[in-house]
Amino acid sequence: MIKKLSRKVEMFITDQNEALDYVDERLAEPEGQYITGQQVQLKSNKNGSYYRVVLEYKYNTPAGIMETDEYLEAAEDIDEDDDDDEVTPPGENDDTTDDESEDDE
Repeated sequence: MIKKLSRKVEMFITDQNEALDYVDERLAEPEGQYITGQQVQLKSNKNGSYYRVVLEYKYNTPAGIMETDEYLEAAEDIDEDDDDDEVTPPGENDDTTDDESEDDE
């Protein structure tokens, strides 16, 4: 099972109104419910000014995922699969045999 925990999106936008509209559009999307942080920063360099928009999404926590029915069912399936595997007893595949000794001088 692979689940997304979080992600961070950074955008370069040239106009303040576009930057604010972008944030509003992302919040209105179904995935917008997972946005936990947003930043709109005016930046400038030798070429001019721009807006840096950062959106932070947080989908779940490891503990939250492990408490879901989906995870519990998957964990039970894994346990059932492990019971079917053959287990080699310890020492069966060891290469440490004492057939020859080094004291044969």
